[in-house]
Amino acid sequence: LAVFYAAAGKPDDAERLLAEYARAVPAGLRRRDYLEYGARGAIAVARDRLNDAIPLFRAAYDSSGCTSCGLFELASVYDRLGQTDSALAAYRRYVDSPGLDRFNDDPINLAPSYQRLGELYEASRDRDDALTYYNKLVDLWKDADAELQPVVQDVKARIARLTRERATP
Repeated sequence: LAVFYAAAGKPDDAERLLAEYARAVPAGLRRRDYLEYGARGAIAVARDRLNDAIPLFRAAYDSSGCTSCGLFELASVYDRLGQTDSALAAYRRYVDSPGLDRFNDDPINLAPSYQRLGELYEASRDRDDALTYYNKLVDLWKDADAELQPVVQDVKARIARLTRERATP
C-alpha cells in the first residue's frame, strides 16, 4: 500500500504506513522484507531522491529471492538519471529473467520495458535490438484495449521506419 501512496504522490502517507508497519511487526521479521525496501525506494522516487532509490531497489531485488522484483523500478530510476547503460542492463535483466514470480510484475511492467528498450536502442542507433523490442511490444499488445492502440500504432510506425532505414545502404 505504501508503494501505491508513493506512486500517487503521497510520500508522507506512505511513510506513515511504513512507520505503523515498523511498530506492528518485529524487526527480525522485517529485516528481509524486500517489499519494505521497494516501498522505501518508491518513497525516495516520489521525493525526487533518485540516487537514494537505487540501493533500496537493489536491496529489494537482492533480498527477495525473486528473479525480477525491483528490476523495473531500478531500470526506471537509472533511466530518469540518464544512466542509459545501467538502464538498458536493468531493463534487459528484467525482461530476460525467468520465473513464476513475474506474474505480479509483468502485467504492469513488461510492455513499458519493451517500449523503453526499443526507444533506448533506437536512440543509440542499434536498429536490430530496437526492432526486437518494438516487435515484442506489438506482439504482446496486438489484442490490447482500444486506449492502448495508439502506442501500438506508434511502435508499428517506428518499426516500419527502422526497417526502411536498415534496408537503405
